[in-house]
Amino acid sequence: MQRRIKTSIPIHPQLLRPSDSESNIEHKILEKQKQKQYADVKAKSFKPINSGENVRMYHYDHKQWSIPATVVKEVTPRSYVIQTRDGTTYRRNRRDLKPAPLNENVTCEPDTCVMSEMNETKVIPSQYDR
Repeated sequence: MQRRIKTSIPIHPQLLRPSDSESNIEHKILEKQKQKQYADVKAKSFKPINSGENVRMYHYDHKQWSIPATVVKEVTPRSYVIQTRDGTTYRRNRRDLKPAPLNENVTCEPDTCVMSEMNETKVIPSQYDR
């Protein structure tokens, strides 16, 4: 701290030094370790996605995994650049991307995307339905 005091009363320089002792520093380190331990209980790590892999992007307005896309590149370990079927590129966190099933065929029209899995067909609203 060693800042200049505004009073003219003399004070010992030892009293101007910070009071962090070694035991206080050790206590802070132990508290941080305990916080990390509790935070890691619910944390989960995702498998990385390769470039060119088909994914679904989470649509927050519709609250479903409805936007089909392809991974262009990995920017950081948790961030990816993806391109949708209409050519729009996004940068998304890994938690917003889900690998698409291998047996999924996707056909997109301007208003909706149709996803066919095995014998089921689902019509999912596209990003234009905002």
